[in-house]
Amino acid sequence: MSDASGLQALVDAGRFRDALDCYHRVKRDATTDDLLLAATAAGHLGELDLGVSLAAEVHDECSARRDLVGVMRSAHLLGGFAFERGRLGDAEAYFFESSRLAESSRNDLQAAKSANNLASVAHLSGRTADAVRLYNRALAAFTRLRDDAGAAEAGHNLALVHREAGHFSAAADTIETALTHAQRTSDRGLVALVLSGRAELSLERGDLHEASETLAEARPHAVAGADAPAIAELDRLLGRVAMSRGQILEAYEYGLKAWAVAGMQGNALLEAECASLCALALKGLERMTEGHGFFIRAQSRFVSLGNVYRAQRLAREWASG
Repeated sequence: MSDASGLQALVDAGRFRDALDCYHRVKRDATTDDLLLAATAAGHLGELDLGVSLAAEVHDECSARRDLVGVMRSAHLLGGFAFERGRLGDAEAYFFESSRLAESSRNDLQAAKSANNLASVAHLSGRTADAVRLYNRALAAFTRLRDDAGAAEAGHNLALVHREAGHFSAAADTIETALTHAQRTSDRGLVALVLSGRAELSLERGDLHEASETLAEARPHAVAGADAPAIAELDRLLGRVAMSRGQILEAYEYGLKAWAVAGMQGNALLEAECASLCALALKGLERMTEGHGFFIRAQSRFVSLGNVYRAQRLAREWASG
């Protein structure tokens, strides 16, 4: 007998390890809902292989029996996993499939999720105007639907675009609104994600004290949520703080730790960001051969992702000093 209601409650609460444990107890009789919830939990825990396997099983079975709702939901997850691994073409195709089915069935919530995800692909691919338009569409829909988790994620993403464009005031306002939404949920990993965005904005503004305080606030949320990607992101940002303070060896150690986790999880963008930090720290330590190796890794990954902004920024930082 399925335990989908228990799984749903655990996923909604951000208790992803408990959700997977619950799935393993019922998997012999698992329903489509069970499989999709378990895939969602696996993704949050960085267990992408398991997440892909579960979501693909649902996608194949639902396609065969023309269960369009199941196809829509599984395509959404498969797009997310492809995005994490840097396969933007596959991600966009899955997100378009999910979006098309959501619009045809008038599923406003899924349409909002698809818009948010398509915006992320556009942003990473350098299509900034498309990203802003889609993020704003998603944010408005989530707000109208009173989906705090969706509004928090879309707001976090939109703030990132504003920050990269140098629009710090707009970024700050968007982050604070996103944080309010995140704190209304029980997903502590989501709170940690939004706080990491606030910390990185503080870093860009040169406020190391505020960045450090925000990271200290974020860590208990990430740990409580057993959110491995969020913890790795916090380590990367702690490395950036250390680098700005001239604590170069500490910066390298933070970056290396986060890089290993990102690589193990197959999180392509985080892996590239961490390799970038390692490269610059090793250069500061005058370990140029090792540093250049990380520089090449980071640049190759940024280029493969189509992230021109980060590739150009890293090139400037490597060439300076």
